[in-house]
Amino acid sequence: MNEHSTVTLRTATALDAEALTGFLGELGIVMPEGSDAMTAHWRNLWVDNPAMVYHDKGIAPGWVLEDGGEIKGFFGNVPLVYWLGDVPV
Repeated sequence: MNEHSTVTLRTATALDAEALTGFLGELGIVMPEGSDAMTAHWRNLWVDNPAMVYHDKGIAPGWVLEDGGEIKGFFGNVPLVYWLGDVPV
């Protein structure tokens, strides 16, 4: 980073799907290819995820770390649910 860098941390949105897919792919993570596949992948994690029934609908999909408008990091938040007997925890 140079002295004029502006590092920001912001909530990820569905509009970040393509850029985040590219960023994560560059890190060696196998990601879907093509616009429809990317959209379906992110949708499966945060919209159609069955665990969402047990979470606040406003749960953030994650956070994007940017430097000068360029993605430098991503902290993903994938909703899960665990069960203790018949009770979701």
